[in-house]
Amino acid sequence: MQSEESVRKSLADTKESYNQSIKAAEAAETKFNRLHTRFDEVATMAGSSRETVAQTDDKAGVELKKKLSQINQAYIG
Repeated sequence: MQSEESVRKSLADTKESYNQSIKAAEAAETKFNRLHTRFDEVATMAGSSRETVAQTDDKAGVELKKKLSQINQAYIG
């Protein structure tokens, strides 16, 4: 009788351990998905920042060329 009870307890413990492992795996998957989403958002923002910097740099370059042209014309003309 004691052996049967021991087996039942062992099975119950195994089932509980299995369920806890499943819950832990699901929690880890949820955390991973949240981190992955955040990473995608940060990567998108970084890409947008790079684009903005490049556009600003282009605009500044155009403005600088205009100013240099005006200075050249003022000294030459």
